[in-house]
Amino acid sequence: MSRTEMAALVKADLAKRLKLSADDSKDIELVNEIDRRWTDTNLGCPGRRPLGESLPVPGFAFTLAYRGRQFVYHTDRRGRLRQCDVRKPIAPIVR
Repeated sequence: MSRTEMAALVKADLAKRLKLSADDSKDIELVNEIDRRWTDTNLGCPGRRPLGESLPVPGFAFTLAYRGRQFVYHTDRRGRLRQCDVRKPIAPIVR
C-alpha cells in the first residue's frame, strides 16, 4: 500500500477510536509522516507481549493531531497498523 493509502487508514482508525462524527473526523491533522524500516513485527511499538519476530519490516510512521492531542501510528506496507503510546518525558528531580 502507498503512504497515502496508509495515512487514510490511520486517520480512519483514529476517528473510530475517538468515536468522531464524519464532520469532526475532518479535524484530524496529519502532523508528520516518514518511511521507516521496523526491526520486528511489532512495528517499533512497545507491547505487553514479548518482542515480535525479528525481521525487517518496511512501513511508515505517522503522527496525527486532534484538538491538541497527538497520536502516533506505526504501519507496515500491507495495511497493518498499530497505535503507539507517545513516551512521556521524565520530570526532573526537584530537591
